[in-house]
Amino acid sequence: MNSHFTRHFAAGALSLCLFLSLCGCASVDSASGTQLSSDKISQIKKGVTTRAEVEALLGPPMNVTMMPDGRRMMMYTYTETKGHANGMDMIPVVGLFAGGGTQGQMRMQTLQVILGIHGVVEDYEFSDNTNNYATSGGGALGETHMSATNTSQSTAGK
Repeated sequence: MNSHFTRHFAAGALSLCLFLSLCGCASVDSASGTQLSSDKISQIKKGVTTRAEVEALLGPPMNVTMMPDGRRMMMYTYTETKGHANGMDMIPVVGLFAGGGTQGQMRMQTLQVILGIHGVVEDYEFSDNTNNYATSGGGALGETHMSATNTSQSTAGK
């Protein structure tokens, strides 16, 4: 009877170890909006480019807002997240105590285009920000540490 219990215990422990090793890492990648390139942005010229040309170049905007003076603001946004987490964090109850961490990168691009009342570009501003992040911790009983770095680029209309 004792060897029967030992065999089942060993098989259960082996199964648990195999399961935990397969849960080593969980990946999360997502993107939304229209990705913007500086090559396309540089083709927009103040006082020359029309709304139709901007939409032909970049597609339809995420949002168009009417301003009080009759001008319009077209808004393009793109968000991309790439990251991964320790797979043990995803296991109910175990994740509370296992600790682990996440790391990844988040990129956000924003383009605002101001159109005059005749539909010609008056001004635009483009920003491209990337944040790298990492967290680590000891689960419910430990401390959590987070670090982040940011790189950004901004371009105003020419």
